This record gives sequence, C-alpha cells and structure tokens, in this order.
Amino acid sequence: MSVPAQDRFSIEGQVSPDFEVVRKTFTENFSRRHELGGACCVFHRGEKVVDLWGGTRNKSTGEPWQEDTMALLWSATKGLAAMTLALAHSRGWLDYEERICTYWPEFAQ
Repeated sequence: MSVPAQDRFSIEGQVSPDFEVVRKTFTENFSRRHELGGACCVFHRGEKVVDLWGGTRNKSTGEPWQEDTMALLWSATKGLAAMTLALAHSRGWLDYEERICTYWPEFAQ
C-alpha cells in the first residue's frame, strides 16, 4: 500500500505573507516532483522572507530534513551567470560576438 504524498513529508519553517507562493511551489517539489528533501531560504531587501525545509535527509533511514541539515551544491552559479550575461547583452553592455579581451584585457595575456 502506498503512502499519500502529503504523509511522506512535512514542511517546516516560515514564509512572509507576500511570499506564500514560494511555500506552495516548495511543497510541490515533494508532492508532484517527488523530491526527497531540501531547504529554501530567501532574503528580500535585507529581510528574511522565506525559510523552509522539509522532506527526508536520508532515504535509507527516513531521517527528516532538519533546519540545520547540510547539503552539497555543484554548479549552482552557472544559471545565474548565464542570466547575468543575457541581461547585460539585452541592455547593450555586452556583444556576444566580441572577443573576451575587449571586456577583460588580462584574458588575452
């Protein structure tokens, strides 16, 4: 017998009223996308507006994800770096066809 998704995980933490959509999306990571465990913390204008964690931190033992569970990240900045370059391009600050040394002279050394 399978256990309903909402019974396999719990979401802990708090969210400011204007950011409830983050809690909904975070919860969907478990209920719809079958995420095992995770956390999400967001600061907006210097204020913590989202601090959530939930799910399982150890699949084999079923230990729950805690507020202070550590996680390893790889390649976490690639998407943000690509977005930054795309924004710079859209504002005319960067030409994709230009040589890198135009923007970073030391690169040509």
